[in-house]
Amino acid sequence: MIDTTGAIIIPVCHDGFITAYNDSTFSVNGDSAIVITARSQQYAAFSLKLDGNWFLQTNTNVWVIGFYDKLVYFKNDFWQYKVVTKKENDLQILLQKGKKSFLLPVTINSDSTIKVTHNATALLLTNKRRRMAAEEVLPPSKEIKDTAFIKGYVDHRQLTSLKLMEFRVSNLILGNTTVQNATVDENGQFNLRLPLQFPSSLVIIEFGGVFEYVFMRPGDTAIVYIDILPYQNAKSADEIRNINCNMAIAGTRGAFNNEYRDYRLYVKRPDDYKEQAKMIRESDQNTYKEYELTKKQFSDSLVAAYRAQFTMSNLLWQTIKETNKYHLANSLYRYRWLHKPDKEVSLSAGYLNLVYSFTADDNYAHLAGFEFDGFIREVINKAVNEHLTNRKEIDSFITINSSLKKGLQYVQKNDKSLTEDLIKSIESLKEFGPTFGASTSGFSVRFSTKDSAEAIKFMQQYGHLMKFLDNNDYWYYYYSGMELLYGLSRIDSLFPKGIFRNYLLGHYLYTWFIENNRLNPDEGILNRIKMMCSDSGTYAIIAREIFRTKRQLEEEKYEDMVSSTWLREKETVINKIARENKGKVIYIDIWATWCGPCIEQFPYSKELQKHFEGKPVSFVYLCADSEKSNWQSSIKRYGLSGQHFFVDSDEISKLRARYNFSGYPRYMIINKEGRLVSSNALRPQIKEALISIIEDLLK
Repeated sequence: MIDTTGAIIIPVCHDGFITAYNDSTFSVNGDSAIVITARSQQYAAFSLKLDGNWFLQTNTNVWVIGFYDKLVYFKNDFWQYKVVTKKENDLQILLQKGKKSFLLPVTINSDSTIKVTHNATALLLTNKRRRMAAEEVLPPSKEIKDTAFIKGYVDHRQLTSLKLMEFRVSNLILGNTTVQNATVDENGQFNLRLPLQFPSSLVIIEFGGVFEYVFMRPGDTAIVYIDILPYQNAKSADEIRNINCNMAIAGTRGAFNNEYRDYRLYVKRPDDYKEQAKMIRESDQNTYKEYELTKKQFSDSLVAAYRAQFTMSNLLWQTIKETNKYHLANSLYRYRWLHKPDKEVSLSAGYLNLVYSFTADDNYAHLAGFEFDGFIREVINKAVNEHLTNRKEIDSFITINSSLKKGLQYVQKNDKSLTEDLIKSIESLKEFGPTFGASTSGFSVRFSTKDSAEAIKFMQQYGHLMKFLDNNDYWYYYYSGMELLYGLSRIDSLFPKGIFRNYLLGHYLYTWFIENNRLNPDEGILNRIKMMCSDSGTYAIIAREIFRTKRQLEEEKYEDMVSSTWLREKETVINKIARENKGKVIYIDIWATWCGPCIEQFPYSKELQKHFEGKPVSFVYLCADSEKSNWQSSIKRYGLSGQHFFVDSDEISKLRARYNFSGYPRYMIINKEGRLVSSNALRPQIKEALISIIEDLLK
């Protein structure tokens, strides 16, 4: 925050990180600041004044060494250690890992400075961090294209229950997130190899409701130290979400990550979510727009003041600018469905013009991470998906670009199970092609004749055709393909070829092929996508990831959910649900009490339940990452019938890693035999297609 003199008041603390001990005041480079006193004696690993993290004195963004209860961090690794000799303040410390070992001379100059000598080089180190710019980092080796490595140490000397760290890696081109878990061993260490295709990605580390962030690129190695003592002291989920754990980062981009973390801790964005929620509900569009623009101006002033008072790298400056920019874009766009949750609001032309100004090509947009990702999703929902509900508009497009004859030819070409008699029947049906046209619900028939025999023949053939179309997956794919082409035509007409369209295409196609699981990409669609992309690299990522994820989904199909205990140590809630509902089709809704899109689907879910009333279909709701009291009150508030389960953080973390999702809502379908049919099922809003899928499983 900024006081009346214009100075930034920022918390500084022991080892440069925020903790929660006794306050005192001191001066850093002439700046008045708040500092946290040293850690309590019982928390010290030993009495040699080395406990904690030490940074290069000339650039305190560079983490060099860390001394802990069981381990020492040095030279990008964690070592067992013991003090071999001690002469006054000069120590010889033996570092050992497996068969590797060496002596490390350390001189303690004071409580805040030490000297470490390695390979004839003396390094002067300090445990007092200063806010300063990180040096630019050279790109990693081009030999490693899609992998990064992260390892670390969790300082949990007073907390032994933490056994799992969850890592989420976002692919901004596709808008998907890969979730992986790392087990924390008895020494507090973890080690993980992460899939990383995008030039710059924000890796989210989650443990027990606490979120930390590390920027990485393909080929990078990151080493992290996390002190989770503040997590142990938290008394509620809200407190946990606001925790700032002590953390130090080394590796390829360690200096930048430490600089970024310093800024995030010291200069908070002026977000009051309760106030924002009230403004969205009670304000008209112009008032809300001015409110968000004022918040953006204040955020920008914080950046400018920080940059003027302390050094800041160009990369951090650009990252904060982009984050603030797309945070504003998201906040503005979400007004349309948060102002009146039960009914979407039409945005004025002036309001929309401001929102769409953020779709201009921006070479640094990816630095905004999840803020940019969220904005792309909002644009797709408004500019593309909203029009997919307009059947009349889509049918007109299909009539222009297709025909019944072409559709039947497509089925004949792809459906290898067709008998000769059925192929002949399809051939005879093609003669009715000219009688088919567009309607608000699909193809309609325009046929008139005074010949009653001809009319009877036509109605027989038409009945045969409808039965055939209702039960042929390839016809469904063909018609869905036409809808996909319609969506692509919307993108083509609204957004010029360039960077933003590339991101938009990746997100839209991933949603279509993977999240909605509508169809498989064929050569024609892939060629269309290739022509719409502004560069071959983006197209290659889109095509590769879509096919890879499709294969993964197919491998997951038909997993036995009754007996498959992939948590190993205990039965999962999914096992319990599958066992208790065996003989029924199970539709699972994974949601959170704070999730707007989850709540938006509840009315459609009720319609779906009403449709299957009296049939062997179970509707199950799993609530995660929420307060238990909010979960119980939400069930009553939204009138949700069905089976309800509250999932703990450990189980939802493993569920996310198992089926590779990070956000909510998420839907799954289990068949009557207790086998998984889809770990990424259609949402209730896509009602007709979902009804068809469930009814097929009831047969």
